[in-house]
Amino acid sequence: MSLRRCPLWAAYWLVAGYDGEHLVRLAGLHGDDPHDVRDALPAALLDCGAEMPRSDLAAAAVVFTQLARMHIEGLAGPQRVGQKTEEVLIRCGYAKSIIALPLGRLYYIADEWDVGWGRANGEPARIVRDACEDRLRARTQVDQLRRGFRRFCHAARGGNRSAG
Repeated sequence: MSLRRCPLWAAYWLVAGYDGEHLVRLAGLHGDDPHDVRDALPAALLDCGAEMPRSDLAAAAVVFTQLARMHIEGLAGPQRVGQKTEEVLIRCGYAKSIIALPLGRLYYIADEWDVGWGRANGEPARIVRDACEDRLRARTQVDQLRRGFRRFCHAARGGNRSAG
């Protein structure tokens, strides 16, 4: 994420109707000091009803889900997905828990494009698409489990009582 652009995003959020002291502070920053932006961002996100991921693994999962969606929707090509995956892994120090994610297993693929020694470009592209589909399938399963758990909790509290 480009911290330089966060104040602009905060201004967009204000225009969209979000409000809060911390969001206003973030929108007022220039963006040229990443330390100021990084310090202001968590509280500004809370003003918007969101929060920063609490671990590298959670952050990587969010980024990988977005990359997978963008790829499946045709907004990011396989080479870009490979490059962005590599950036995430570099920032996280190639943590084994992140490499274990479907897109994390693509850590080697960014180097294979147009270098002459890797597989033909069609093969890495297929591998990227498969990994993106696996990521979105896993995300869908988690969402279904959460919805089922919420329904269970709602029913356990008597939410499904019928009048009668």
